[in-house]
Amino acid sequence: MDGVATIDGVLYVFNEAAQEWVALPELDAEFERVAVTGDGRIVALDANNAEIYELSAAGEWMMAVPEQWREFAAGLPEGARLDAEAGRVYDSLNNVLYVLDAETNEWREPKAMVFPESFGVDPRSLFETTGTVEVDGVSVTIPMTLGVTKDMTGKSVNRLTKIEMTELGAEATAWLWMHAFMERYNMSNPEVTLAEYLKLVEQGKGQVEIVVLGRSGVASKVKVDPRRGVTVACGDEKDMPVMYATGLGFGWEVDEKGGVKFQTNQCRFFGDKRSYNSDIYARNVLDNIFVRDALDVFSTAMAATPDQCIRNRGCRAPNYPPGYVDVSGMKLTEALISLNGGKSKEELFIVNR
Repeated sequence: MDGVATIDGVLYVFNEAAQEWVALPELDAEFERVAVTGDGRIVALDANNAEIYELSAAGEWMMAVPEQWREFAAGLPEGARLDAEAGRVYDSLNNVLYVLDAETNEWREPKAMVFPESFGVDPRSLFETTGTVEVDGVSVTIPMTLGVTKDMTGKSVNRLTKIEMTELGAEATAWLWMHAFMERYNMSNPEVTLAEYLKLVEQGKGQVEIVVLGRSGVASKVKVDPRRGVTVACGDEKDMPVMYATGLGFGWEVDEKGGVKFQTNQCRFFGDKRSYNSDIYARNVLDNIFVRDALDVFSTAMAATPDQCIRNRGCRAPNYPPGYVDVSGMKLTEALISLNGGKSKEELFIVNR
């Protein structure tokens, strides 16, 4: 019927090129029937024959493109898909090409941001770099940006003006954060290894969903793309959007390209460098440990903080997967042990005051 056959509840469509019937993916939603339109699209219809779902070029069901956007959708590059429900247009590798502007109801190019204005980051504190994770011949490089809030850079005591990463620090941090993305991915998908996950990320299939609290406190799920990188703002705000019983807290937002913007109050636990030790070497080791702890807050939020904790604006403690801490922090820990033991003088991070 309408180009679609149904056999034992399974839908089939005839593939002209292969000259054979091909099974359609299951559509787990309410619909009346599936049909092939005059222009060759495969759609699911409701009882009034209105299109409610459409099969994308990638073979996935999505909300049907409303009629007013059909012409726009027809002009998209080959392999691109319009997700009306999300208000996004993706290319064949799931990069965001266009977003639907909430005010104008028009499609426009996505906007990327370094940090939201609400984070209060001092622009003079920004440090940008990249880190690469490679396993079994598959490698993914992610951008990383560190920033310090104005309440830290403006202090008269315990001032912190900038945090920098060495090449060693960037590599170890990328390892930590990619594991965090993988663990969040595994929360809603069959468990994959790091090598398998890197391959998914490379193909644009490794996106993860996180719960974000809007300015009004309303929680919503948003997709994060590891390829867009991570930005971390370190400050000393006592009341963060999500708090742990330890006094640590965090907040995050996601820009229109899928990049995650993270803030932590870990810096409020960092004491005056002069009170540590008169030995410059010992102070630098403590600095490296401090920064490691600050960057690990993002890993904790992504890998070990359930959605419900975020909706509730707090948790007693993170819920780490078995063995996660040792594996994800392996490169950071090994480098810090070597630095602290005097086997290496190569620092991971440089703290400026």
